[in-house]
Amino acid sequence: MDKLKESKKTKKPNTARIIRSGMALRMALLMSVAMSFLGNITSSRFDLIIFLITFAASFVLSLLIGIIVPMDKIGAAATKNMKQNSFGARCLESLISDAIYTPVISLVMTWLVRTCVPPVMSMQIQHAQMMIPGATKEEAMQKAEEAVAAIQFPPFFLMFIKSFGICFLAGFILILIFQPIFLKRMLYNIKNAPIGPEEARRRAEAKNGEPDPSMEIPENDKKDVEK
Repeated sequence: MDKLKESKKTKKPNTARIIRSGMALRMALLMSVAMSFLGNITSSRFDLIIFLITFAASFVLSLLIGIIVPMDKIGAAATKNMKQNSFGARCLESLISDAIYTPVISLVMTWLVRTCVPPVMSMQIQHAQMMIPGATKEEAMQKAEEAVAAIQFPPFFLMFIKSFGICFLAGFILILIFQPIFLKRMLYNIKNAPIGPEEARRRAEAKNGEPDPSMEIPENDKKDVEK
């Protein structure tokens, strides 16, 4: 009973779960920054406030997708008949991840840009007008209303398709380049992480040199560690 309690106290988190969570966070940050920037550029108008709004929304979405959707398992299943870590396998895995991330993020960002640009522009114009000596609040509001009325967005579908096409291509390249870099770095840190005295004692007491199950690295990631 004491040994069971001790094992529960010294049990480490599952390595695969750590990798999945870490990759989800890193990819969410990368994709949200890139998608928000490109989404604002393709809307023909870049605004810092709109960028921050779309970044926050896309980061939350990307993080949820990365945590909920088992990207590693889907990629491994799709490339099971291909040579692991080959360029073709990496391209297919990147394409799958891109096809999961980009449509949802592009759709939400297109809606946010169309929804948030008019009120943000109105607020900025009113503020600028009020800085003019002698300007009244009514004049500032009238100028803002005229500017907002002059905004002409393309149809939602065309705006989405344009944003989706650019973001899909950029997302594929980013995932292809950075996903293996993030993964190798995480695996390196896990493999070379310092251990405490309790963990060292537990490993020393392991019979027949059996590895610690909590430190096992998934088969699909072992080759990345060895590289």
